[in-house]
Amino acid sequence: MPPTRTSHSFTSVSGKASPGRHVSVDSDLSSELTNLERDTLSPTPDIQGPAPVRSTRSSFGDLDRRNYADPYSIPRPRLSRIYSGTELLDVADVPVATRPRPQYIKIHGRTFKPTAVFDTFWYWCSERHAIYERRRVGQPFPWTDDKYLQTSRFCNTFRVLDKVSQYLIREVIEKGSQDPTELVFRIVLFNIFTKPATWEVLVEELGPLEWSRYRRKDYIKVLTELNECQAIFTGSFLKNGPRLGYEDVFVNHLVLLEIMMDKDLAGIIQNAQYMAEIHSFFHSLPGMANFNAYQLLLNLSYSNIMQFSGMDFVVPCKGSIAGLVRIFGQEMQKLEKDPSLGEAIMRWFATHQTEQFRRLGLKPPKLGPKGQLMELADIEHALCEVDKYCRLSKKSFNLSDSDLEELREKFSTSYPSTAILPKAWTNPQRRVARRFPGGGFPAMLKQYVVQSLRGHRRAEDGSIEFHVHWSGYNRERDHTWEREWSLLEDSPAVVEEYRKKLGCVVDCVEDMRTTAKSREFLVFWSAFDAKDATWEPEARLRRDAPVVLAEFLRKRGMSTDAC
Repeated sequence: MPPTRTSHSFTSVSGKASPGRHVSVDSDLSSELTNLERDTLSPTPDIQGPAPVRSTRSSFGDLDRRNYADPYSIPRPRLSRIYSGTELLDVADVPVATRPRPQYIKIHGRTFKPTAVFDTFWYWCSERHAIYERRRVGQPFPWTDDKYLQTSRFCNTFRVLDKVSQYLIREVIEKGSQDPTELVFRIVLFNIFTKPATWEVLVEELGPLEWSRYRRKDYIKVLTELNECQAIFTGSFLKNGPRLGYEDVFVNHLVLLEIMMDKDLAGIIQNAQYMAEIHSFFHSLPGMANFNAYQLLLNLSYSNIMQFSGMDFVVPCKGSIAGLVRIFGQEMQKLEKDPSLGEAIMRWFATHQTEQFRRLGLKPPKLGPKGQLMELADIEHALCEVDKYCRLSKKSFNLSDSDLEELREKFSTSYPSTAILPKAWTNPQRRVARRFPGGGFPAMLKQYVVQSLRGHRRAEDGSIEFHVHWSGYNRERDHTWEREWSLLEDSPAVVEEYRKKLGCVVDCVEDMRTTAKSREFLVFWSAFDAKDATWEPEARLRRDAPVVLAEFLRKRGMSTDAC
């Protein structure tokens, strides 16, 4: 039987994490490290393998003199084969290491043996961002010699540069009220569909999208009509949503949105001390698996509703785990059961990126005028894309001139001269990493969701109890009687909808008083607590509830004439 109340308290699931050991860095590399990287490096090496060769030159020329201002000047030597699962696959344009990849890497107290895809990861991150830079400055297609990057769509190295993220920042977050409640409502609503076309139809039909003006039936009407002629959800990933008793998936999503807003999502976010706490709250809701919860968290992080560092928290999702399997082998399949290890591995990638790009002679991808390196979300994002890149390597590409022309038209959309970075990112609080104590993940009681109210009753003290059908619990014995105050705190919209369907119904009359003009009766309304009782004139009750009035008068031994 589900509990009647939910708790917003957070506790640590795992104990204190084993401290990670970090790679030592040559003095000539340290100047390229960020403060974060430098602070996390220790003298104890966590890479075991051949000693690095100290040299100012590589087989590709003078590293110090390479023209990094021109992305095309970056050399792309070849590595003919990469590891994928249990077989070797042909891949073009993957760099050969100027220094060999490490034989072993120690992370989170455990030792891993990287495959050749370890180098492919760094290559993909560098080359994909180079493609982005070439497009932004107006260079023509194909922007790269890599046939897989030429012919297939990949996300950007930095998540914030993806088209949908840019639209979210420009059209959803920075337009409209910056009131925390309204801001959160818009972001969560956009996150339901993650599709600009759907958002634009809603704005066109309903005007400014505001929680204060929200009516579910208006959104259902617009979305039902739109759903008949085009897809309303993104095609990039599945948006199955919760099962809250409605046939249409988008209606269930809207109900979940209402549940979040009723629980004061803006307040929960603003009161959270750690980013991981907010993710745990999302994950406790029905239909919010790890991936969906994390994507919503990242979308919220582009606004000023939360001020956390990009190095605070990350969740290994299925796609990124698949990428790590290619890099470290099948042992990574266990990460879904041990997310703290997945976080530690991605943190290692983030804090050692400058060293790895330098080892391969690659240009490190950097974001914005301050040259921000990849953060945890970008690492997780890139791991998914590298898995896709490796899968594409199984295919054979023989491109004709017509194929190239078709691709040129496919990717003909011009980029704005500059990307929009969230204004909230300038907040100094975001420069301070705040990891959940002990390195574990906070746990939260599962959020039980009211699917419907099946009835109500009045207790002896005059209070109201509702008969609750819980979402996901369809047996009669699982239905419970819950106090009104409990439901008004957690699911006020459900109570309001139930009362609206019921209408203004007189439950009983409890008292009488005489005024100068007439008699008045104390009315208890159906589905309302005794504290909500009102004094009503006799004429109204004789018109609207004569049977209830007559019963009260009989109990008092008074005449019921004209009732």
